[in-house]
Amino acid sequence: MSLLLPPELQFRWILPIPRVDRLPGDGKPLGSLPQDALLTIPQSLNGPSVTTVWKGAWNSHGLAFSIEVTGKSRWSCNPDRPLESDGVQLWIDTRDTQSVHRATRFCHMLCVLPSGGGESSRDPVVVPVPVPRASQDAKLADSDDFLVTAEMTKSGYRMAVWIPAATLTGFDPASQPRIGFFAQLRDKEMGTHPIALGSEFPYDGDPSLWLTLELTP
Repeated sequence: MSLLLPPELQFRWILPIPRVDRLPGDGKPLGSLPQDALLTIPQSLNGPSVTTVWKGAWNSHGLAFSIEVTGKSRWSCNPDRPLESDGVQLWIDTRDTQSVHRATRFCHMLCVLPSGGGESSRDPVVVPVPVPRASQDAKLADSDDFLVTAEMTKSGYRMAVWIPAATLTGFDPASQPRIGFFAQLRDKEMGTHPIALGSEFPYDGDPSLWLTLELTP
């Protein structure tokens, strides 16, 4: 049974993520975040959906996120059209602004694609893009500034991304231990699956609709 009011709007969701000092490591640690990095996904309260497992972690040098997707055997990606490609879209607000409806220069959007990068166009790649309808645009980092891994599994695929602090305007865990966060899986076969809310809400450009990540010691 569908809820009349989405649970995401009934509470302020604050999701703790652990500090992992070994990140980013040599690639393998990036894709094997600890169990306490598991994120509770509000959208799962609305009923069955595509099976995804999200994790997040941090240290003073940046942020790491991973996702494991069940039910996907292939993907289609084009870095020149990242918003239309299979993969993950991430929104980060280093000031956790809950009182404005348009993104500021502290808000960032990243498209994490499982393929399309490198000389072979088969490597995973991160494509920073402007947040829609922003009042101020954040400086866009270069794709080469990020670390990203992707691999197919028997039941789907998994990806992980390291986002250096230098690519995030205003990232300062010591004075700002809470950041705004939103994410979604986009897949041509399985559809679009945000971690919270639905397409009737303008979460793509409204930081007040994002969740909060608490950077725990």
